[in-house]
Amino acid sequence: MRILLVANPISGRRHGPARVRELAERLVRRGHAVELHFTRGRGDARARAQEADPGLERLVVAGGDGTLNEVLNGLADPAKIPLAQLPLGTANLLGHEFDLPRSPEACADLVERGRIRRLDLGLLGERRFLAVASCGFDAMVTAALERRSGALGYRGYLGPIWRTLRSYRPPALRVSLDGAAAIPGALMVASNVRNYGGLFTVTEHASPDSGVLDVCVFASATIPDLVRYAAAGLRGGMSHLRGVTSATARRIEIEADTPVPIEVDGDACGTTPATIEVTPRCVPFVVPE
Repeated sequence: MRILLVANPISGRRHGPARVRELAERLVRRGHAVELHFTRGRGDARARAQEADPGLERLVVAGGDGTLNEVLNGLADPAKIPLAQLPLGTANLLGHEFDLPRSPEACADLVERGRIRRLDLGLLGERRFLAVASCGFDAMVTAALERRSGALGYRGYLGPIWRTLRSYRPPALRVSLDGAAAIPGALMVASNVRNYGGLFTVTEHASPDSGVLDVCVFASATIPDLVRYAAAGLRGGMSHLRGVTSATARRIEIEADTPVPIEVDGDACGTTPATIEVTPRCVPFVVPE
């Protein structure tokens, strides 16, 4: 196979680059033609994906959700080249969803013999995503992370969470699902996957190829509410909680009287108003048999 391996050198802590090189070497020893590209900064994974030969048989991403999202948004046609991932990031949402292997040997097996599953493609305007889009407190924290440099890890979130809490006021959102009457809320999560942030379960019934996004709209999002939601997420789900509207939709419209941050796949992505849509079973993704 012709394989492009795009790797974030700061993912996986200090052992990340060595694991990536081992993966590349194993694939070469198995007879595959492999090009290894280490990214040089934010936006470089997207730029390399823009230049990807459409005749590639696999595009392997070694890194976290952000690197995978960059590659997805760089592709000329996200429906053409099968994607695989060596999950080396903090949350690794698709890694959790599909129990993707973390060792170079097992990842090489996955690239060679894994099953291709076509995943739903989320769209926030022109921004593509595979896992999650949200609006409210978590997106505010994500916006506060945008000036970071270097590896993140869970500890990297503590400062931005504290800064966000100091000035936090729950927003007033209006969320319309498939053209229905708007649902008032202070926090909205729309997801293709069950896991959120690598720690929590929000949309416990979500499936990445269902053709719809699973949506939770939280009527209230005060700080005590956020603590309650986090506790429920650690236990296995939030959709059953009082004050939470749980539904599925193919088109989500979000409005607010003042702009509220939005994030997709862990990266800040503008503010309200916004429209989120889904293209069913679009992106070929390599998963374990």
